[in-house]
Amino acid sequence: MSSSERGTASRNLRVAKAKGGYDEPSMEDALANEINRGAWTIGYTGQSPERLKAHMKMMHVFDVKTLRAKGGKYVDPVTKKEYDLTGDYFGLPWPCYGTPALKHPGSPNLYDTSKHVMDGGGNFRAIFGMEKDGSICWRRTARTPKVLTSPPAIPSSTMCC
Repeated sequence: MSSSERGTASRNLRVAKAKGGYDEPSMEDALANEINRGAWTIGYTGQSPERLKAHMKMMHVFDVKTLRAKGGKYVDPVTKKEYDLTGDYFGLPWPCYGTPALKHPGSPNLYDTSKHVMDGGGNFRAIFGMEKDGSICWRRTARTPKVLTSPPAIPSSTMCC
């Protein structure tokens, strides 16, 4: 997969003349790309610095209650690339899957099975940290007198690290 397919913006770094007449990349752009690459490890691959910048420049197209863009296009002055924000959630909340080209809108609610995953839905469940010393940490309530059970934990023998 090429870097453009993954959504890196290294090809879009601003360049300035440094001492001695050498071309030097903008530290602001380089830092944004490093932070972007670090977020890939946690399922936040659908965002890019340019896409987030488009959200900030076009804040007025996002609905205040739903945080969803009603429509709007932004043209980046550096790259001349056009971003269609229609359907995106403001700030591309985690998780945001795929590549920036796939245009996942972000997931404003971690558990919302009424929507397709590519429309911001999901069925996130915590499976780690739900028990200590062999007992489940979920509390009992009057409506659920029995202790709720969590999905089975992944055995440590199957972990790679």
